[in-house]
Amino acid sequence: MQKKDLASKRLEFSSRLTMALARVGIDASPSVVARRFNARAGEESITRYGARKWLFGEALPSQARLEILAQWLCVTPQWLRFGQGDIDDAGQIIPDAPVIDRTLLQDLLELQAPSQRLVRDLVSLLVPSS
Repeated sequence: MQKKDLASKRLEFSSRLTMALARVGIDASPSVVARRFNARAGEESITRYGARKWLFGEALPSQARLEILAQWLCVTPQWLRFGQGDIDDAGQIIPDAPVIDRTLLQDLLELQAPSQRLVRDLVSLLVPSS
């Protein structure tokens, strides 16, 4: 692959990544992306510099990291990497809910049990009783 083609593919990926982040209300900042990605990534964690390279079209993620990104951002890996297919991932927890709600639920499910209870208690305080 020629350098120009690779550079173009990296920039196109960067654009789709930024769009997917905006869709779920996440700031396209290297620090935010690295922190939120690493909360899900396990051994596939990245540095802020790595996130910056994705956001500025300087690098493409590995397939394993691409899969984590796609699941986190509620998009298909094919769309995120190549721009092919539908943006939405039909296999999400609540497929009919807005993407921001699906992301919130995914984040809630990743919390430890005590933190989940704290969030439930907070929501119960905020929701008016019937």
